[in-house]
Amino acid sequence: MIGTIWTASNGVNAFMEAANTAFNLEETRSFIVMRLLSIALTIALIFALLVTLVLSVFGNLIIENIDTTGSILKQVLLYCLMCSGGRC
Repeated sequence: MIGTIWTASNGVNAFMEAANTAFNLEETRSFIVMRLLSIALTIALIFALLVTLVLSVFGNLIIENIDTTGSILKQVLLYCLMCSGGRC
């Protein structure tokens, strides 16, 4: 698992280096800070993808089982489901 995240973070790290090159910027962060940032961004991307998949499959079921009609959570889930269907 750790090796997979390390390898996936190489792609994020390469993207950060490419963005620096494209904008003609000099990297001022150390190797460790860059690596930790790329790992954190990789984990955030994995989490976002998992949430997207879960909401697209189980979103209607989750919304049907939320009892409170004015709940902020329900409104957020409805918005996410509408956006995933391209109706944003």
